[in-house]
Amino acid sequence: MKIIFDLDGTLFASGKLAIKSYKRVFDIMGLKKPSDKKLLSTLGYPIHEIWEILMPKDKEKRSKASKLMEKVENELIEEGVGELFPKVMATLNTLAKNGHQLMILSNCDKPYLDVIAKRFNFEEVFAELHCAGMYQKLTKSEILSKLLNGDTDAMMVGDRFHDIQAGIDNKITTIWCNYGYSDQKLKADYEVNQFSDILEIVTGI
Repeated sequence: MKIIFDLDGTLFASGKLAIKSYKRVFDIMGLKKPSDKKLLSTLGYPIHEIWEILMPKDKEKRSKASKLMEKVENELIEEGVGELFPKVMATLNTLAKNGHQLMILSNCDKPYLDVIAKRFNFEEVFAELHCAGMYQKLTKSEILSKLLNGDTDAMMVGDRFHDIQAGIDNKITTIWCNYGYSDQKLKADYEVNQFSDILEIVTGI
């Protein structure tokens, strides 16, 4: 089975990293910082949508902020800020050893995905790593369609509505990680309170 995972809020607990990065960017640009709640509400959205939410009236500043954010986040990740959720690697290792093809599909840009993948040695368990930054102007649903290529023996795992909707659109099983950053209850096939619960679901299927 192909099992496709979102990154932030599903595998990677990026809240602390994101808040620290956002605040540093706003400080560098000399702008008033939004609340932590507002900042966390943007996690999981495509990059361009994040800055449209945070800076709706200034396209030029959005572009500058986005470039700064990439640099700041990558530096902080390399410094060790941010962690995987509990039992993520152990669970992924078990799934891979059981013959499942594991993939990542995130709304992030490629440099962000690359630095996290390097830090946590994702190449040891993931067959493929994909992100929105590699597929300009495509939605997560459209990217997932390309990855699946008609295969419905698959599962989409994520914490945001983009993830669950992508699975629904492609007629595959969906798992909602309710410990992530969604601000609403999502209608997925399954719901998990912790990442390791995925093992029981996959075994049952």
